[in-house]
Amino acid sequence: MAFSLGITGLLMGTMLFFGWIFIKHPPKDINFIYGYRTPRSTKNQEVWMFAHKTAGQIWLKSGAAGAAVSILLIVLFDRYGSLERFSLYLVYIQLMLLLLVIPLTEWKISRNFNRDGSRKEGS
Repeated sequence: MAFSLGITGLLMGTMLFFGWIFIKHPPKDINFIYGYRTPRSTKNQEVWMFAHKTAGQIWLKSGAAGAAVSILLIVLFDRYGSLERFSLYLVYIQLMLLLLVIPLTEWKISRNFNRDGSRKEGS
């Protein structure tokens, strides 16, 4: 049980920490060392800031929900003696949740910005 809780804390904690950082203290300038860096997010400063705010919100919400559900499932599966078999699947689910930020953020960028980085009309 300690292993599962530790992995949950590590993965969901990473999402919560970087979600908060990206919202409150995003990297000010476009760089290639730190931040949410994709070809679309680095088009210009406006897209850069939008991408960090969006990714931060996604990570905060999914990190909190993922942590709550994971802890509940760990306790339940441990109680019924199935935690050992379930732990690996839980890690895979948490990793997918961690990486889900990419398609969701890119989708939000594409809804608000053109390919050249200019803001779409009405967004």
